[in-house]
Amino acid sequence: MQGHRFPRHIPIDIPAAASSPPWTELPGDVTADILRRLGPAGMLLIAQRVCTTWWKACKDPTLWRVIDFSDPNERKCTLKYIAMCRHAVDRSQGQLLDLTIQYFGDDALMNYIVDRSPNLKRLKLGSCFYISGYCATRMAAKLGHLEELHLTLRPCIGAADIEAIGYSCPMLKSFSCNGLKYKFPTLLKASSTLCALDRK
Repeated sequence: MQGHRFPRHIPIDIPAAASSPPWTELPGDVTADILRRLGPAGMLLIAQRVCTTWWKACKDPTLWRVIDFSDPNERKCTLKYIAMCRHAVDRSQGQLLDLTIQYFGDDALMNYIVDRSPNLKRLKLGSCFYISGYCATRMAAKLGHLEELHLTLRPCIGAADIEAIGYSCPMLKSFSCNGLKYKFPTLLKASSTLCALDRK
C-alpha cells in the first residue's frame, strides 16, 4: 500500500511582531496633556500601568504641580485616597503649586503635605471635617508663598486664627472659610467663626 505523501515544506503563518501602541509615539507635551486630564487618581491607578512610556511619563514631577482630589467618590474610600494623596505629593518632588482635597484628609496628612510642599500657592480643603482648625492655622505659618487658601472645616476657625493666617501669609490674595465672604477690615473685627476674606 502506497503511503500518503506530505509536502516537504508546510507553510506556517508567523504573526508579525506586535508594534508599539500608537499613543507611545505621541509628542511629550501631548502625552502630558492627556495624563493631566486623567487627574491624579487616574494616573496612579490606571495610566502608569498602560505601558512603559506612560509609566515613565507619570514620574515627571511637572505633572504633579497641580493635584486635584475632588471626586465625590473619594468620600467612600478615605484611607485609599489619603495614601494616593501622599504618593502624589511625593511625585511632585517639592514642585507642588496647587492642591485641592475634598471629602477626606486629617491632620497627619496635612502635616505630611506641608512639610514637602514649600512652594504651594493655592490650597483648597473642601468638606474636610477631620482636619482641625488648629492644624489649618499652624500649617499656614509654614506656607509663606500661599496666594489662595479656601477651607471648609468643622469646627471652623475663629477670627483671631484667620488674622494669624493673614500675617503668616503675606502673599495671600484670597481666603475663604466655610463659604461666607467679608472684606478684610471687617473680617478682623468679626466675632463670627464662619467667615471669609478677599484681600485685593
